[in-house]
Amino acid sequence: MARSDLVIDLVEAQQRGDTTRFRTLVEAIIAEERSNQHHLVADRLSQLITTSGARGLLARVTTRPARSRTYCRKLCRNGGWPMSN
Repeated sequence: MARSDLVIDLVEAQQRGDTTRFRTLVEAIIAEERSNQHHLVADRLSQLITTSGARGLLARVTTRPARSRTYCRKLCRNGGWPMSN
């Protein structure tokens, strides 16, 4: 699981529409996931940013419903984010 500071920065970059920072943060998360041997997550993120670029990934993120902070905290306490197909 990516460090919480990266996830928070990622959401802030998305809210500001800062595609350069967003892509940089996704690449940092990819590197961290690879170092933790989470190759499926890293490969999926890598594919998303290379096939559509940061703008495409950012557009996909903005079309998903927002989650409340309470929901996010509950996920963190219970072991992480669910993976969707």
